Amino acid sequence: MHDSNASWSNGGYQKDFTEGLARLRDTKADYKILSIHGGREGYVTLDSGQQERYELAMKNGDVDLILAHHPHRVRPIQLIDQKLIFYSLGNYHMLGAANINSLGSQKDYGLHGKVHLAWDEQKRRLVVQAAQIIPLTDVHSSAKPMTPEESALRVETLNELSEQELGSSALIFDIQEMGWGEVCLSTTPGPRAQEICN
Repeated sequence: MHDSNASWSNGGYQKDFTEGLARLRDTKADYKILSIHGGREGYVTLDSGQQERYELAMKNGDVDLILAHHPHRVRPIQLIDQKLIFYSLGNYHMLGAANINSLGSQKDYGLHGKVHLAWDEQKRRLVVQAAQIIPLTDVHSSAKPMTPEESALRVETLNELSEQELGSSALIFDIQEMGWGEVCLSTTPGPRAQEICN
């Protein structure tokens, strides 16, 4: 899907969005991922109405994970009832794109996100048990993890931004030895999440 305030406000997008959510809701799947191309380019803060639309997608589309992209900057991460919204992972690997390495700790990195899923018998679907984020540098040429110190600063900066933008629904990551962010979301982690949860 494509999301922008301009197309939303003139009505065309809202109709497509509503129809898309109805189709997602009616689709039988163990885990539903919605990819949305949207968000004002170059900004780390959320667009007006963006949080409400994405939360609506979770509720009305029965979506488990939203991956948004377009801003070319890392944006906040939200947790709602064991469901995640990545408002933007920033750039991963864009050969020939502008070098963002000198833009400061809010704007100079991309993000590799990883979720660990396990079957929940009560919900009869997959649920996220743990999540991990790895800050990346040199996304314009040869993406690679940042040093532990640089990574830790980016995770801390992202935690602060998420809390500022989303309040109590912000997903806050613990900083690990490599500087990566990890969070356990289950009291009974499966085999894939145990390494993070232990």
